[in-house]
Amino acid sequence: MDEPDGSTHAASAFSCAELLKQYRTRKRLTQLTLANESGVSWRSIVDWENGVRLPNHSSLFALAKALGIDDAE
Repeated sequence: MDEPDGSTHAASAFSCAELLKQYRTRKRLTQLTLANESGVSWRSIVDWENGVRLPNHSSLFALAKALGIDDAE
């Protein structure tokens, strides 16, 4: 399925997966620690980092808060 910007869902998931893992490893967090700090399940973090699925809006906000990412990033 195509995204509004013309990319495929798979490409979006891959980009999101790479970014999530980059931010998490920069903060030196394990997947389990990020899950606990953001209030999402560990399985969700694993799936997102593997590009299996994308986080919803509320999960994205929780991840951003846990990772110290502001609106400018």
